[in-house]
Amino acid sequence: MNRPRDIGHGPHCVACQHPEQVGQLLAEHRAALDRYAARARLYRQLGEAFRERTLTTRATDPRWPRFQELMLRFLGDANAIASRVMSDRAHLDRVEAAHTPEPTTEPR
Repeated sequence: MNRPRDIGHGPHCVACQHPEQVGQLLAEHRAALDRYAARARLYRQLGEAFRERTLTTRATDPRWPRFQELMLRFLGDANAIASRVMSDRAHLDRVEAAHTPEPTTEPR
């Protein structure tokens, strides 16, 4: 019997409403999270590049404040996206655990 176990995975669970599509829904959401994680890695690289520019440019250079602004923006966005991805992956893990059939132990 493929019945959700009593694991808190959020109200209004789409997987509970459409149990026949659980695998497809989880795969689609995980693929979207992989794309967001790639964006976070790109932003991290850009932030690190601007950090290097900030460190190698004199503070009296008129471009220095802009380099610092871009560094902080990209690194902040990377952290925010990565945090959201981790939170959403944890949620998907809970949904998957709630909708995975319990193993049955059959006597031999």
